[in-house]
Amino acid sequence: MKILIATDGSDFSRQAIEKACEILAEGENNLIEIISVSEEVAHPVGEPFAVSTEYINEMEKIGRDQASKYASEVAEIIRVRFAN
Repeated sequence: MKILIATDGSDFSRQAIEKACEILAEGENNLIEIISVSEEVAHPVGEPFAVSTEYINEMEKIGRDQASKYASEVAEIIRVRFAN
């Protein structure tokens, strides 16, 4: 069975993960893909140089790091749940 788990770290995502684990427990030869995305950094309206490029890059990095953290947390939940 192929299952795609998308997470944003919310309580709703946690519920979806629990449901996915229930489905995984019933099947064999499962293939799981875990994804998470981050929101695009909002650019302020007005002066084009009001916010530095470094600031925007740092905010985008923080978003990517957080999305990666959420996906890693889901992978760990699944590993622990299905450890033999």
